[in-house]
Amino acid sequence: MKKVLNEVIRAQNIATQEELLSEMNHLGISTTQASLSRDITELGILKENGFYVLHSSSLFQGNAIPILSIHQAGSNLLIVKTAAGFASTVAIGIDEAKMNGVVGTIAGDDTVFVAIHQQRKMGPIKREIVQRFQSIERINN
Repeated sequence: MKKVLNEVIRAQNIATQEELLSEMNHLGISTTQASLSRDITELGILKENGFYVLHSSSLFQGNAIPILSIHQAGSNLLIVKTAAGFASTVAIGIDEAKMNGVVGTIAGDDTVFVAIHQQRKMGPIKREIVQRFQSIERINN
């Protein structure tokens, strides 16, 4: 249910819990207002400008971020491939994790460049990204 809740919030302008409850029911997910309210709190969903929005960290719950692969490019760069439209979300997640050795990220539509301070940090950072985004389908060296 949480994954669907994330998708509904991401895809639509929802202003009230009643609207959200109605949309969930429309999608065939039977829930109560109390349960929905708990999930909103648990996922860190906020209201901005009158509409529910996902806090970037909430996007990482429920395997919501499809990372397709991670490649090393040279001694100080990881290339993370995501599903279309998710690269900036993944970059924010990496930045917010404050991984030891990550200098910074640059995101396109489906690709994130992760700059690494030292080559010896490459393996641990790659493993941490894999652990943080558990929806990875395949990992390439």
